[in-house]
Amino acid sequence: MNSGPKLLSHLDQAPTPVLYQTLAELRTQESNSQTVRRIIQYLLQHRGEKPNVQLYEALAHANQDPSGSAAELSIILDEIHASNIQPTQTFYHAMLTALAIHPDYILRTKLLREMKARSIPLLPLSRSFAALGLLRDGQYEMALDALESMIRDVVDDLPPWVIDIFIFTLARRGFVDEATRLMGSRPATTADGETISPLTVWYFLLDEGSRQGSYKATKLIWQQLVEGSKELAPSDGMVMNVLHAAARNGDGDLGASAIRYLGERNKLGIQHYEALVDCYARGRDFENAFRVLGIMKNAGIEPGPGSTRGVYETLKGSNAAVKAALKALQALRDEKDGLEIPIAAAEVIMEAWCKRGKLDRALAYVYQHLDGFCPSGPSARTYEVLFDGLEKVGVADAAKWLQFLLEDMQMRFIRPSKGAYNAVVRCYIRLGHLDACFALMDQNPSLWLDKQTLLALVQRCLINQDPRAWGLIDKAKRRNLDVEAEVRDMLNAMEPMHDMWDEAAPSQGEALEPEREGACAYGASREETSCSIEDGDTAGDKDPEGILRAAGR
Repeated sequence: MNSGPKLLSHLDQAPTPVLYQTLAELRTQESNSQTVRRIIQYLLQHRGEKPNVQLYEALAHANQDPSGSAAELSIILDEIHASNIQPTQTFYHAMLTALAIHPDYILRTKLLREMKARSIPLLPLSRSFAALGLLRDGQYEMALDALESMIRDVVDDLPPWVIDIFIFTLARRGFVDEATRLMGSRPATTADGETISPLTVWYFLLDEGSRQGSYKATKLIWQQLVEGSKELAPSDGMVMNVLHAAARNGDGDLGASAIRYLGERNKLGIQHYEALVDCYARGRDFENAFRVLGIMKNAGIEPGPGSTRGVYETLKGSNAAVKAALKALQALRDEKDGLEIPIAAAEVIMEAWCKRGKLDRALAYVYQHLDGFCPSGPSARTYEVLFDGLEKVGVADAAKWLQFLLEDMQMRFIRPSKGAYNAVVRCYIRLGHLDACFALMDQNPSLWLDKQTLLALVQRCLINQDPRAWGLIDKAKRRNLDVEAEVRDMLNAMEPMHDMWDEAAPSQGEALEPEREGACAYGASREETSCSIEDGDTAGDKDPEGILRAAGR
C-alpha cells in the first residue's frame, strides 16, 4: 500500500469497515507494520474510533515484524488492560507469536498466566510460538519440556517446521543428542499429505554431532544412514570428524568403518591411520593398533613417534596396559600373515617403561628381542627413548647401560638423533664425565645441545671449576642461543667462587681448547669407550634378565 499523502487519500475514500478488513488482511502479509500503524492512527484520529480489541490485535501482529519489540508489546498489554478491554484468544495468540521473535520471558509468563486464569485455551500454534519463544530466550530445558508436551497432546496439529527449528537450534547450541532424539517425533508428512524428507536434517545432525564430538548421536546416524542404508554421503571433512569421535571414545569398529569409507574415495594419509590407531589404543585393543601401524608401513608411510601418541597416553599410567601391549606385540610376531611390525610399536612400549623408571624391563622384555619383533631393527629414535630412560635409574645402572647402549648403537652404525645426543650428554653430566661430553660434541659437529642440556653442562663445568664453560657460552652465542642471564644467576648462586671465576674467565677472543685425554664418546673405538666408567662407578647389580650376556657383552 502507498504511503504519505497518497495513503491518506486512499484512506479518506475507504469506509471504516473496509479499513478494518484491510487490517485483517495485512496480518497475513510481511513488512507491512508501518502501514498497519498508519491505518490504526488514521482510525483513531480521523474516524473517531475508540481503542478496541481489533486495533490492539492488529498492533500486536505488526510487532511480529523484525522492526517490532518486546517493549512495545508490553505497552500494548498495559494499555489494553488500562482501557478495560478484554483480550481475546486471537490477541493472546498474536502476542505470543510476536514474543517468539522478540523474546521476553517475563511478559510471556504474564500472558500465559492470564490465559490460564481466564480459562482461555492455547491454540496449537500459540503453544508452538510459546515454546519457540522459550527456545529463543535460551530457556532450553523449559522449551524442550513445552515441545514434548505438545508432542504428547497435539502431535497431529504440530507443524513439522517447529520441530525442525528445535532440532537445528539445539544442535547448534551443543545439545546434539537431544536434537537427534527429536527426530523420532518429526512427522513423515505434512498436514496436506506431502512427504517430508528427513535426510537434510540427518546430514546436518551428523555434521554437528561429529564436529562437536557427540559420540552417541554420531555413531547412531553413521551406522543407520551411512554404513547401513547408505542414504547419506558425508563429505571427507565429516568422515574425518567421525574418525576423530571414534578415536576419542576408543571405538575401533566405528573408526575402521570411517577409514573404509575414506579409502573408497581417496588414498589414505598418515592422519587417517593415526586416528585409527588412537581408536584402538583408547579401547586398549593394542593388537589392532599395532596392526594398523604395520599397514601404514606397508603403504609406504613410516610410523613415527607422533603415530603412537594415543598408545603412549594409554600405556603411561597403567602397568596392566603395558603388559597387554607387550602381549599384543608378541602375538603379532608369532602371526604368519607377512605383516611387518614397525619399530614404532616396540618403541612406544619401551618409552612407557622408561618414563616410569623401568629401563630394565624395557631392555629385558623388548630391546633384547627387538630383532625378532621388528626385522628392520632399532632406529635412532629407539636409542633416544632408552637414553632418556637413563635419567630415571640409579647412577651405577646408568653407567653400565649407557656403555652397553653406546656400543650396540655403534655396532649397528646408527648415528644419534638430536634427542639421543642430548640425553647422552645429560647422562655424562650426571656421571661427572665432562671429558666425554666434550668428546661427544667433537664427534658430532652437526648436532648441538638444547638449552636445558647446555645449561646443565655449563653448571657442571662451573661447579668443577672447568674453564671450558666459557667456550660453551661463546659457542652458544654464535648459534643465537642466549644463556647469559641463566649463567649470571648460576654465578650469583656461587658467590664465594665469583671473584675466582672472574680471573679465570678468558679474555675476549681467546680460544679455549680443553684437554681430551680419557674422553669417551660415541664414535670412539670400543677400547676408548670402555674408559667411560671410572673406578667406583662400575655397576655391581645383576644385568636385567641377563641382557648383557644375551647380547654377547
